[in-house]
Amino acid sequence: MTYKGNLTVWENLSPTLQHKIMALKVDIVNDLITGGSDKAASAETVKILKTAVDTHLKEVATTGKLGHFKPDGSTITVDPETGVAKANYASAITTAVNTSEQKMVAKTSIGQANGVASLGSDGKVPASQIVAPAPTNLANDAVTVYVDNVSGNDSNTGASAATAVKTLAEAVRRIKNLGAKDRKIMLVGGRTFDEELNLENIHGSNVQVNCEPYDNRASVKTVKLDGCSAQISLMNFDVEKRGTITTLPSYGVYVYNCSWVGIYSMKIVAQVNGVECSRVAYCRMDSLEINNAQRGAVYCSDSYAIVDSMKGTGNNYGFYASSSIIIGNAGTLSATTPQRKYTGGQIFF
Repeated sequence: MTYKGNLTVWENLSPTLQHKIMALKVDIVNDLITGGSDKAASAETVKILKTAVDTHLKEVATTGKLGHFKPDGSTITVDPETGVAKANYASAITTAVNTSEQKMVAKTSIGQANGVASLGSDGKVPASQIVAPAPTNLANDAVTVYVDNVSGNDSNTGASAATAVKTLAEAVRRIKNLGAKDRKIMLVGGRTFDEELNLENIHGSNVQVNCEPYDNRASVKTVKLDGCSAQISLMNFDVEKRGTITTLPSYGVYVYNCSWVGIYSMKIVAQVNGVECSRVAYCRMDSLEINNAQRGAVYCSDSYAIVDSMKGTGNNYGFYASSSIIIGNAGTLSATTPQRKYTGGQIFF
């Protein structure tokens, strides 16, 4: 720095003061490259910097450029029609977005040294580069658990017949606490389960117990539903009580303290009651065959039941209603006493 004042005045200053003034000198630079804490930018350099900032801000405001990121001297550009982002940045993963794929994210191409996801000739992300399909609401997707007491294993996933669990108890355990989802237990066809299907305290969304394939029916020993508020549907399998009355429950299918139950297309061999309902708000029975019930093929107390297309032989009572209403079509179900109404029970056919 050159002192441009009066030399006489300068020479009259004390050496100490001259030294302090000289210590304040700063070199003026006229570029954006030279650094140093003892240098100052010229007014021209500040003007250049302000012009660059103004240009940058204008580029951010457009639909064609993001402008704020210049790894190679050019801005990242976005096609306003396809929504595809492009950048010549060799060391970063490019996350290109296609509106047609509902903003899916491009995955890293592991085979490429620079890790950049490749774009197709049309500027879009190829299907092979997509991580996953667009997210969907999985809250109410149905859950199915397959059961096979011959080839199954309770440590399996249960997601298919080939990966079925072994026991009915495990299948029930798997679906019991999934109240926000529709649930299905699928019995592998042709199997004879020496086990009771016990559905207790099942709440939430729908539960269905079915058989696959439908033309090769499975059978269980007995069925018990107790304290269920979920809608329960039983269909396309058989109940065959094996053993003596002293070691088995007195029912084929027992429904107690439940809200809504449907029993469809089943064959029930019973010892005392075929289907026994107690304190059931609504039970629908359709296309059932009930044989050899020593008491009632359909026995209801404190319940409401609708029946249709029933059949069976060897029963003592066909329909028994105690403080209950049974309504519908009796079909061809035969019994020594076709129906009995007791203590406020009503039967309408």
